[in-house]
Amino acid sequence: MPDTSIAARVARIQAIADIYASVSGTDRQDIATDLLTDVLHWCARHNIDAEQVLARAKMHVAAELDEAARRH
Repeated sequence: MPDTSIAARVARIQAIADIYASVSGTDRQDIATDLLTDVLHWCARHNIDAEQVLARAKMHVAAELDEAARRH
C-alpha cells in the first residue's frame, strides 16, 4: 500500500512537478494550474466526472489536514 501521509503526497507531487516542468517548460508559478488543467483534460478524454474528482479530492485534503492537526 502506498504511503498516504501528507509528506509522502507532497514529495510525490514534487517529483511529478519537476518532471512536468522539465518536459513542458512550464514556469514554477504555473505548474499547479497547468497540472490541474491537464488532469481535467485527461478526465474529459476518459469520460471521468472531473467535478466529482475535484470534490472528492477536496474532501480528502480537508480530512487529512484535520487528522494531522489533531495529532499535533
